Amino acid sequence: MGSTCMTVRAALILATAVLVAFPVATRADVGEWALANRHIEIRADGAELTHLAFDPAGKKNFGRNLIQTAGFAGIEVAPGTRLEETRDTVRLLDCDSVVPMDRGNETADVPALLHEGETFGQSFVIDSGTFTRIAVKLPTWNTTDSAATIALKRAGPGGDVIATRRAENVRDNSWQELTFDPQAAGTYYVELSELKGQLGWWSLRGDALPDGQAFADGQPQEGLERTIRITGTRPAGTADLTLALNGPTLTLQLDVTPNGAERPDSWPLNLVTYWVNEGYDVSKDSVPFKRFFSSSQRYFAVEQLKRSDIGGHLVFFGSEWIEAEGTDDYDLRFSGGESLAPMGHRPGRADDGAEDSVLGA
Repeated sequence: MGSTCMTVRAALILATAVLVAFPVATRADVGEWALANRHIEIRADGAELTHLAFDPAGKKNFGRNLIQTAGFAGIEVAPGTRLEETRDTVRLLDCDSVVPMDRGNETADVPALLHEGETFGQSFVIDSGTFTRIAVKLPTWNTTDSAATIALKRAGPGGDVIATRRAENVRDNSWQELTFDPQAAGTYYVELSELKGQLGWWSLRGDALPDGQAFADGQPQEGLERTIRITGTRPAGTADLTLALNGPTLTLQLDVTPNGAERPDSWPLNLVTYWVNEGYDVSKDSVPFKRFFSSSQRYFAVEQLKRSDIGGHLVFFGSEWIEAEGTDDYDLRFSGGESLAPMGHRPGRADDGAEDSVLGA
């Protein structure tokens, strides 16, 4: 079978100079874009690849799409991001580099019981970045028919309502989520109200959330915090992403300028492809690759990964390249400027049956 190479590079830089041999088209409305030559076909939406197909013979007879998504973790298109295109290259300039937001309190020692007509609450402060999801942990004392309304408000108990959700048939000690459009830095308040059945909010005697405060019926509860998870991102700098085609080789280069406050250890390249975890079938209808081997003489047959419920055990430490022998008519070789970090596998999920493969350079 023909072989196609993907090269991954990541670096910390203060400036980048780029020379191109073909006319450059620049646009500020970074949305969907495409890049192709005779061997490789790419489609993308912003910094996330949505289509990756290959023809090892170089005749533009591209096979099926290999991926659901692919992209560098923590790289997002920003309002000021620009796209430059040449015949064989796409560059996304001035992207945002972000890291996960680490906010919340998951420690509890008090299953506070909510009574009919009462409200519970928790305030918190976001000092930078944006968040799109909160979750609260609710005890129901082994009942399964309880319900309550979760609301996110601005500033405090009397603030404007940003989003609400009615949590029905709540399982005991489950985390109940509320999602919404990205919210910027500021003071926020989560409220639990409109009780049905037997339900509470796991809480902690102590001060676990800086600048946060538990409430009951709109009144502060000194020495008490509610459990809460806050999901979002914090700015870590800016990044330029380059994708270049040269025959059967696709090079992805990420140039990151940190802002000093946040500095990730790496920017892994995540590829989500198809994977059927059940059964014994290892044909192309079920899996994208037959086997994996590396420059460090590590070897994995795909049979070792089938029907597994343990992720992260496809590991190639200290390898200059990893080759994946395809079930289609091509193989892929992943290489980097430095030794590659682990390549991780997550077993098939109930919702989409996808595999996650992660390469860090």
